[in-house]
Amino acid sequence: MPMQGKKKEHNGNPGVVLVALLTALALVVGFGPYSRPAMAAQKEVIIGGIFGLSGAGSEALARKYDGVKAAAAWINDDKGGIDIKGEKYRIKLLAEDSKGSLDGMVAAANKLVFDNKIKFMVGGISVPPFRVAISKLLEDNKVLTINVDGIGINSEMTPKSQYTFGSMVSRASYMVGWEQFLKFYPKVKTVAIIAPEDPSTVEDAQHLGDAAKTYNLQIVAEEHYPFGTADFYPMWTKLLAAKPDVIAASVGFGEWVGNIVKQGRELGFKGPFCFLMLGADSRVIAKMAGSTATDIFATNFDWTSPKMPEMVKKMSQIIKQKIGQDITTDSWMGFEAFWILAQGVDPTVVRDAFEKMTKFQTTTGPGRLGGAKTYGMAHIIYEPLPVLRIMNGKVEHIRFIDTSLP
Repeated sequence: MPMQGKKKEHNGNPGVVLVALLTALALVVGFGPYSRPAMAAQKEVIIGGIFGLSGAGSEALARKYDGVKAAAAWINDDKGGIDIKGEKYRIKLLAEDSKGSLDGMVAAANKLVFDNKIKFMVGGISVPPFRVAISKLLEDNKVLTINVDGIGINSEMTPKSQYTFGSMVSRASYMVGWEQFLKFYPKVKTVAIIAPEDPSTVEDAQHLGDAAKTYNLQIVAEEHYPFGTADFYPMWTKLLAAKPDVIAASVGFGEWVGNIVKQGRELGFKGPFCFLMLGADSRVIAKMAGSTATDIFATNFDWTSPKMPEMVKKMSQIIKQKIGQDITTDSWMGFEAFWILAQGVDPTVVRDAFEKMTKFQTTTGPGRLGGAKTYGMAHIIYEPLPVLRIMNGKVEHIRFIDTSLP
């Protein structure tokens, strides 16, 4: 069973622990000039990870692994590893493939926990049922886990998730996201919601719709498509029959979302799209949708904008330098989650330190832990997220917005 009873009290000054763990600009692994250490670290600390390297959605999920690989290489090669009690340790990254199935997810987790004896893990799978399938195993074995991202449904984070934290959830942007969307499209009255076909996305659609209703928007349709879908024309037939003003989504990979936009435009939909999601990279959407990519509002990054925070710009350089890939939203999330996780030493000490942290620095600005009322414990890291529009195939950064859930 997950850990029960009272948590252990800290020894020493907890403020020192917190600063050492999470204050990014004061950390050895914080962003700074690229300088190779004089002596390489000899000892190793093992960090595991489960990623969707094959199966449905792997074209996007594998990009999370790109970010994690780049972060590990940067910390090892440029920072000389991480400091643990005054000694340098190189990070040994052990990555397993979920193979796009629950059985593959469980097999990967068992291998990492029992064969490799990991105590730290980055969760690179954003599908809630996959996470739930291994949560008890990780909690029973006190494996400190930082999930790369999440939808934000309640089953993703419960009071039993003592050793699990989330780096961000889409749900935290719904209220403020709709507010920003309506500044550009004030005449919108009716909404159709789309998402992959899964119980978790059905629950999430309710949260997205509830946020829309706060602004007096009417939900006129909700359609779900199987994972791996390429032909969205049948879904569009149903959507168009409902005559929505806007198509909204909070879940979906960039390749899928781009095809949804393209096929909808081909069938005559002229309204805007509102994508309050984290994983669907704006450049991927624009590339897939081509000339039909216009009037798309999203909580996502315009990586070419000079208004990106300096830490995001540096992260982009590191990913390009270390793995030869342009940064995407997926690789950004993978990098940031790994960066946060790599700052720890002992799973219980890190967990307790995280729980007491009220503010800390993220790559996009000041962040904080929250979600106590929503999830029963404050284990979600909220940080500013950018909003943008894609107009005539061009991505245009708008501003950063604060995200939160009670």
